[in-house]
Amino acid sequence: MNSKNWKKCVVAFVVLGMLNLVLGCNSSSSSTSSVQSSPEANDDILYLTETNTDVEDRLVVSYDVSADGSAGVNVSVQVAPPASTIGDLTPGLWQVRVSAKNAEGIVIATGSTEILVPCSAPDMAGLMLSNYTVATGAAGAVVGDLIFPSQGIARSIALTVEPEPGTSLEGGGLEITFEGSTYYDPSFGDQVVFSVSDMRFEIFDNLLKLKDDVVILSDTTDIYYDIIIQAQMEEFSAEKDFRIALDAFLLNGVTAHRGYSGKYPQNTMDAFVAAVEAGADTIELDIHQTLDGKLVVIHDDSTGAYAMEDLVIAESTWEELRELDVAYYYRWLHPGYPVTHMPLLSEVLEFIMTQNSTKLTIEIKDDSSEKAVSLVHEYNAQAWAGFTGFSYEIMSSVKDLDPSLYVLWLDNPITCEEFQEDIELCIDAGFEAFGMNSIHFSCCRVAKLHEFGLESAFYTVNDPISMAILISADVDHIITNYAEKCLEVKEQL
Repeated sequence: MNSKNWKKCVVAFVVLGMLNLVLGCNSSSSSTSSVQSSPEANDDILYLTETNTDVEDRLVVSYDVSADGSAGVNVSVQVAPPASTIGDLTPGLWQVRVSAKNAEGIVIATGSTEILVPCSAPDMAGLMLSNYTVATGAAGAVVGDLIFPSQGIARSIALTVEPEPGTSLEGGGLEITFEGSTYYDPSFGDQVVFSVSDMRFEIFDNLLKLKDDVVILSDTTDIYYDIIIQAQMEEFSAEKDFRIALDAFLLNGVTAHRGYSGKYPQNTMDAFVAAVEAGADTIELDIHQTLDGKLVVIHDDSTGAYAMEDLVIAESTWEELRELDVAYYYRWLHPGYPVTHMPLLSEVLEFIMTQNSTKLTIEIKDDSSEKAVSLVHEYNAQAWAGFTGFSYEIMSSVKDLDPSLYVLWLDNPITCEEFQEDIELCIDAGFEAFGMNSIHFSCCRVAKLHEFGLESAFYTVNDPISMAILISADVDHIITNYAEKCLEVKEQL
């Protein structure tokens, strides 16, 4: 190690130590919910534990139902007439008894009324995997766990409690109705039989994997494998298709910002193709939703910076936008560049899935997260696509929609306290990475992110000296307009 590097490491170590001292005091949060302790647990009784009360023209009391006070089936008890005439209503009074529990479902009872909550096999429509790539050279390589969004809970079970005509609650005249859907209990899992269409794969203990005697050779020309997973329980049968990518994705830490935008018009197919050819491991792009619900690839919310005609994306249809030449102003500096049109996100997904070296990260510029995730699912592009953005709420919604999707949250904390708060928010939401403007770079911040298991990212880094500094600091993702230049700098270090 030369003297300059030694001095840099000493300074970084001292600063990191000071940062740790500053960040040592973690703030604690307290819950505002008042949860009453449940009676002694009983295998046959699900006790109601009050979690929320809302008084308008009727009293709505929401409960979590469990045998031991832990989270369980959600039950909402609605009581009318208004609260002033309700009288005494306590969790201890309303015990829900489990009369039966079998493959048909669970039977719950309150008083003399019994309600069947039907059981179904796992919800195949919502079935996801924790990972969508398979490695080469390893016998029995694991793909990922099967994920059921509602596994183990009953959804939307509601008990509506109202007085019968001419009676009051004190008189005991109650009518109880069931409003809800189905219940899936993991204890019924041994009654569900899973099968996979590709005989090289199997599902064992909720895990999709290659069979133990199957190895995918590294010199294969395959890019992905299309498989169908089928679930069967008694008379129930359902299936869903998945695309499992062969994991040959690059890991060089170079993200092509809006494609190879230093050499081609940003957010265009030319820029994306060039980024793959340059060898970037990730392409970043931006999306907006049109008036007719299409997801188009463009950074600004209008076209004035790229095309001669200035149209607002949210107020324009795809038919209007597709006719624009988004290289109009680019051509001023690059005479002779051909007419170029704005791509749809679907077009980019189709392109990115023709190879397995470069991934895609989609920056959501509006509130189109649900449509964007749905489109990724429609194309079975989970192995290729991830998401990024500055809105914590939107990035959290991506994780809610599909916890397997990679998320890079962007923010620009100034103080150590703000930085620590952002780290905690990332962990709470399950994000994989945190990114900042490169003006906020420090070795200490990179080290702190790694300490908490988060990847680091910095934007937009275009000069070779800054690239070299970030590479030397083990930054995970350098977001740049000049992917090829960054790779050259990385090669020289």
